[in-house]
Amino acid sequence: MKKEANKNRKDAKKKNKRFYDNKNRNSHWTEEPKGRYIDFADKYSEGDGSNKYKDVAASVHRVALKQTEKKNKRNRTIAVILLAVVFIGVGYIGMDVRMIRNAEPAETAIKNSSGADSSVSQISLELAAEKIESVSLDNSAMLDSVISSAHDVGCNSVVFDAKRADGTIGYRSSLAAIDTYSAMSNVGNDSTGSIKKLIKNDILPVARISCYADNVASVQNPSMAVSDTNGVYKDKDGDSFLNPDSDDAYGYIRDIIRELSDLGIQVFILYGCDLPESISSNYNDGFDALADKLNTEFDGKIKLIQEVTVDIKGVDSESDKVTDAKIIEEIKAFPALEDNQIYAVNSSVEHKHLYELLSENGVNNFILE
Repeated sequence: MKKEANKNRKDAKKKNKRFYDNKNRNSHWTEEPKGRYIDFADKYSEGDGSNKYKDVAASVHRVALKQTEKKNKRNRTIAVILLAVVFIGVGYIGMDVRMIRNAEPAETAIKNSSGADSSVSQISLELAAEKIESVSLDNSAMLDSVISSAHDVGCNSVVFDAKRADGTIGYRSSLAAIDTYSAMSNVGNDSTGSIKKLIKNDILPVARISCYADNVASVQNPSMAVSDTNGVYKDKDGDSFLNPDSDDAYGYIRDIIRELSDLGIQVFILYGCDLPESISSNYNDGFDALADKLNTEFDGKIKLIQEVTVDIKGVDSESDKVTDAKIIEEIKAFPALEDNQIYAVNSSVEHKHLYELLSENGVNNFILE
């Protein structure tokens, strides 16, 4: 028994030695640690733990603020772009409205004259016109400049000299009489194309005609001229005149208007319709007499307007400078217009500013010389 007990103790001692050997206690693993460093982990490992949640909240708040600021910046950029688009759109719309408003009389005249029963002569037009040189009717660069200037000033029409006071012709004519008299002078290269282009750009082309003052046809064909005992009559300035009672003289004026009407001109400004006072009573001159004959001839298909010349200097006597107050004073002193009359304004004042002052003071029919 004793021998067996000793054996059991030895076995137990051997067993404990095998399973509970502590010789490797506190030794390190031989495998290298794996993983990656987390830069914010120390927020959760350091300190007593009382502020770690506050630090996380602050970090999250900072991130949220940055995202909000980025979003607001993006929204501001979008808003600026949208506002720019709106302003550009409004600008184009405003310009288009202005052009349509200014062009309305021209479009009305063209539209009304196209009907079978229409009468252009009865249309009431408000012409805000710029006077241009006839040579500008080139259907090219000079005409483009004319169109740009008219739009910039705000005018709805342009006026060119078709027949000047000296008797020369300012458009490219195919009339035999004009060719015979060699009357064409300083004309554009393409009168027909220019007239069409003006109408296409919402600008009404208006032809200005000196009716009886004429130093070309009256000399070339004395039978059409006012005469006296010395032959062709000349006034104190040496100018001669067509005879208002001559059928040939009337036919010459009529044929010019007819040719221009065929080219697309519907509105004509007549001046120089009165002979000098010393001889006027001997002839049937004047705007009304000529206009009545022409309206009958053209059956109301053209509009005839009489020119009334006015001057604007605008110089203040005290300061010796041009002032708006003085310009307005002179505008208010204009003679009243009758039906089918228009002001021909002679002035050195810049056209755009003069246009504004005339319009603001109720003057709607004018030519800016």
